[in-house]
Amino acid sequence: MIVRKIATLAAATCALAYAQTAQNIATGRQPMAIAVNEATNRAYIVNHNSGSVTVVDGSTHAVSATVKVGSGPEAAAVNPQTNRVYVANSGESSVTVIDGSTGPVLATVRTGSNCNAIAVNPATNKI
Repeated sequence: MIVRKIATLAAATCALAYAQTAQNIATGRQPMAIAVNEATNRAYIVNHNSGSVTVVDGSTHAVSATVKVGSGPEAAAVNPQTNRVYVANSGESSVTVIDGSTGPVLATVRTGSNCNAIAVNPATNKI
């Protein structure tokens, strides 16, 4: 009985904390994925139908930039050591590389067909 009461209290506390901090953030059309750089406290929201990534400051919850990427972006990965953001664009089979410090696109690299997932190894800086 005591365990159930503690669990109920913990759930209520979590719900209250969420209710106090939750807010809507304007993104592009069809937000599909999110990647977070914990080192810079920025979130990168992939907008599939807009061909863009919305950059959100984790401290203020404000949109700091919208970066145009390739067609049909579906996933993103962040290397916190290099502050690079990699976006998989399925609509054109490419990966867009964004400079996480200043926001511009550094490169777009063609891949095989159906590029719809991505991961990065921070130790080797390989995607």
